[in-house]
Amino acid sequence: MHQTFRQTDSGDGFLYHYTSLETVCTHILQKKQLLLNSFGKANDPQDAKDWFLSPFTNAQDKYDLNQVLKASMEMNKIIRMTCFSQGKAVFEPNKPILDINKCGFCNPQMWHYYGDKNKGVCLVFDKRKLLDNFKSQYGIISKSDSVDYVNRSLGFSNVMPEYQYIPELYDEIGAYEYCKKELINNKRADYLLFQKSEAWSNEAEFRLITLTEQKQGVFLDIKDSLSMICFGSNTTVEDIEKAYHLKHSLGFRGCSLGKVFWRNSSPFFVEGRHEIKRRTEGIINFQ
Repeated sequence: MHQTFRQTDSGDGFLYHYTSLETVCTHILQKKQLLLNSFGKANDPQDAKDWFLSPFTNAQDKYDLNQVLKASMEMNKIIRMTCFSQGKAVFEPNKPILDINKCGFCNPQMWHYYGDKNKGVCLVFDKRKLLDNFKSQYGIISKSDSVDYVNRSLGFSNVMPEYQYIPELYDEIGAYEYCKKELINNKRADYLLFQKSEAWSNEAEFRLITLTEQKQGVFLDIKDSLSMICFGSNTTVEDIEKAYHLKHSLGFRGCSLGKVFWRNSSPFFVEGRHEIKRRTEGIINFQ
């Protein structure tokens, strides 16, 4: 009998990363890495691509709007992140899943926006192992947490001390050191890096954030943290076989395969390569 993904839990549950099948097969599995993308590419305007920072200084005439926006853009360029979804289900290793709707790999909104409209995959990661890898790789310039969903008025955010910066210190030590001192290792990160509008709350997002002065790609090694590749309902047998042979040849042992199906507007979950193929082929033949 094959091992289920629930049996791989090292104690803190799982994180879920939705993406396309092409990205998984071409990049993530081949390189055993996840890309940490630029913070400025986040999809919510509240993730302030251009922070309107207030200079906390006696030399107000020296630091005009151009200086403020320049500092904001420089900081955004060095912040990198990768994002996951979280589930509400509590799994027991040897017992069936009682409510699939609470599972992090069964979020219809995530499947549509990030999982290639149900033709992609949801990568299920052991949370503890993945965060251990992240800390080991990026150390004190790493921060991870759940996103808080808050709607704020402009009048309120304009007077928040979190949107102030010390321009003299910034000029002295530069964007990277300033972010390390005043952002990553500061309560300010909760407001600037881990908040989104309430409209996105169904994503139940969890972020990993680091800093870099590199212009090229920055990656997170996933090592032994991948517990399952879960396929969307519109994936084919060919898709499943392609991913299976790739993960097998690259040594992802202990990583199971799963798939979300829908019947009468209700989801159900199947785990195991042969059972997934049987169900998928049955649906195709029925049609």
